[in-house]
Amino acid sequence: MDRKTKEIVESIVKQQKTEFAAEFGQLKSQIQQIQQTFSQLQSSLAQQTQNQAGQQQLQQLQQQLQQQQQQVQQQLQQQLGQLQQQVQDAANTVQ
Repeated sequence: MDRKTKEIVESIVKQQKTEFAAEFGQLKSQIQQIQQTFSQLQSSLAQQTQNQAGQQQLQQLQQQLQQQQQQVQQQLQQQLGQLQQQVQDAANTVQ
């Protein structure tokens, strides 16, 4: 290979290396962006999972509270009925 051909080949190789380095840098930057996005998605998913678990616990607590309220209301109604009966019995006794 003569000197002129060698210079042309070296020039082309140098240009190709420069282009490759630039493309490689862009790809590396894109990969980093993808990794950051993936990390953010993982964090978001973990937070959503925690929120869902929290919502389920809240719903369970609400159900328990409703059941307890119903039980208390039933007990109060029973006691009120008993008191009314006692008052009626006392009124009948007084008469």
